Amino acid sequence: MKIPYEEDKETDEPGILAISFSMDGVFKPLGGFLIGFSPEFEIALYTIVFLCGEKKTRLNFANLDVIFECYKMERNDKEVLATIYPTV
Repeated sequence: MKIPYEEDKETDEPGILAISFSMDGVFKPLGGFLIGFSPEFEIALYTIVFLCGEKKTRLNFANLDVIFECYKMERNDKEVLATIYPTV
């Protein structure tokens, strides 16, 4: 997988990296992940977004306006998390 970039920037500020990429010939138009947050915070945040029950949940934190996209699936007659990612 090749990720194009313009320049390296160092910062202590938390943020979001939104990317599109292809892997093994399959193109993913949008994906993203949080940068500079603890794993515990991310798990808690994703749990809250999942429990909100919406496909898209808008939150504002750390001076960022973020929409989290949450996709669910059924497994053994229960609704479980398939994927969740932030977009800006």
